[in-house]
Amino acid sequence: MVFLFITAGFIIAVLTGIAIYYHVLLRRQRQKEVELAADIAKAQERARNSIRVLASAMLEGQVTYTEASIRISVLLNGAGLDESEQADYSVFAQLAAATAHIPILDAWKALSKKEKRAYDAEREKLEAKYKDFIDPLASKLIVRLSD
Repeated sequence: MVFLFITAGFIIAVLTGIAIYYHVLLRRQRQKEVELAADIAKAQERARNSIRVLASAMLEGQVTYTEASIRISVLLNGAGLDESEQADYSVFAQLAAATAHIPILDAWKALSKKEKRAYDAEREKLEAKYKDFIDPLASKLIVRLSD
């Protein structure tokens, strides 16, 4: 009879140890999830701040519509907006796609002045085409992301 009590006590102790082990693992997992959620929220806020700055700079003429559109279209993916809201701002991606063939960075520097002028003229023409759509959306983005 004593043997059964000892065996039962041992089994209870082992099961208690296992339960504590899994409880600690679960607590760690939940803490990691909380930390990950906080990191995601910070990244989304940084993206929103960047979009506001870019949209404001674009409207003030400090950045070209093309450059702002390229950057904003990428940042919108990380700003925490749902798909329908992102679709509302697809004009940024459209302008970015329309100007994607224009060389940048070292490839731009390697162009002749004549080629640069031609690409600038094309870019300005595309920007003028999209400007009437982009301006109100940029203003709307600034307000929307200021909340």
